[in-house]
Amino acid sequence: MLSTRSIHSSAGGAPTFRFAVADGATETSFAGIWATQLVRAFCKGKLEGSELLPSLRFLRERWLKYVSRKPMPWYTEEKVRSGAFAAIVGLVLHDSSEPDQDGTWQVLAIGDSCVFQLRKKKLVASFPIQNSDQFNSSPLPPW
Repeated sequence: MLSTRSIHSSAGGAPTFRFAVADGATETSFAGIWATQLVRAFCKGKLEGSELLPSLRFLRERWLKYVSRKPMPWYTEEKVRSGAFAAIVGLVLHDSSEPDQDGTWQVLAIGDSCVFQLRKKKLVASFPIQNSDQFNSSPLPPW
């Protein structure tokens, strides 16, 4: 599991905080490298909006080039052909430049990951699921 954070200033001067945690799937090869790439890309703002799919394609190509740089046994090559998988959750906190206004947040959740916002032990918001009945063994499609 890898986690990181970054802080940026927005155009209005209010800071934006980016946090991400990813966990590579155990049954795939080089999943830790894939998880690391996802976290770093998210914290740089590369995994959102219209940049999401092009960034994932770029990261996949970079991952394949990196893991293929050295000769490997045939069974490892087969695992590499299958790719690597990782769950990631990313959170962006936008501070308000106005002292009497609350900030906002955005979240990305891919794989078996969820974000829950609690206040005084009460659920305020959750993503991508709304209640525990929605947990199952099949991930949500990325579209």
